[in-house]
Amino acid sequence: MKKYMLMMCVVLCVAVSWGQSPDGKKHKSPEEKANKVSGELATQLGLSMDQKQLVYDAVLTKATQMKAKKEALRESGVLKEEMKEAMKSERKAIREEMAKTMKSILTPEQFEKWKALRKERRQEHQQKKKQVSHED
Repeated sequence: MKKYMLMMCVVLCVAVSWGQSPDGKKHKSPEEKANKVSGELATQLGLSMDQKQLVYDAVLTKATQMKAKKEALRESGVLKEEMKEAMKSERKAIREEMAKTMKSILTPEQFEKWKALRKERRQEHQQKKKQVSHED
């Protein structure tokens, strides 16, 4: 009985560890990201149903592109630091394209509010990044 319980504990631990990413973060699928972001923006910006669907499609496209670029870099065997630099320019291009798309979807007021929200999120991210680097 003890051996059975021990074996079940080991199996459970292995199963739990497989379900986590190496860096401890839960990585969402592009669909999950698009659903979350479009829902949040619908609330924050007061989007119509048509706008929400268009935002969902735009975010899904962006998330899918980012995922594909990341996977291509990983498969190419690029070192982590080199990958970060390569992704930096890729992200910038994708962000610029996303801004153009959002400008065509949103009203001028909504677009300005979206830009302010994006800037706020970027600042929060920078703060978290600084906190993590100070802890190391």
